Amino acid sequence: MPQPRTSRASRRPARRKATVTPVTPVTPVAAVTTIAEELLPLATASFREERVLDYVRRFAAARGLACDADRAGNLYVTHRRGRVTRPLVLTAHTDHPGFVVTAVRGRRLTLEFRGGLGAEYGAGER
Repeated sequence: MPQPRTSRASRRPARRKATVTPVTPVTPVAAVTTIAEELLPLATASFREERVLDYVRRFAAARGLACDADRAGNLYVTHRRGRVTRPLVLTAHTDHPGFVVTAVRGRRLTLEFRGGLGAEYGAGER
């Protein structure tokens, strides 16, 4: 029996949505391990950080933390408890060097490298 035709969009793999584990009392090491396991598989490259930013927003919301963005798209997650005399500030990049597909022609992809490595890093690679 012939298979029904599907559109290209339906043949594409589903985009991975970040999973945010519910808040449960755990050890600090287990908490960090869980965050790493959820966060590290998410695809990201410079200026294509949507999945990681979505994870951070949902992580904050699940814990009742304020999450605000500035005009550049940087996120600020704020935890307040009691009187704050000295803020604790943690910072991290939400991207890493990677390739972004800029064009598809048949089975051929055109890629753009984004990130902090010099062009000589991949010289001669195919």
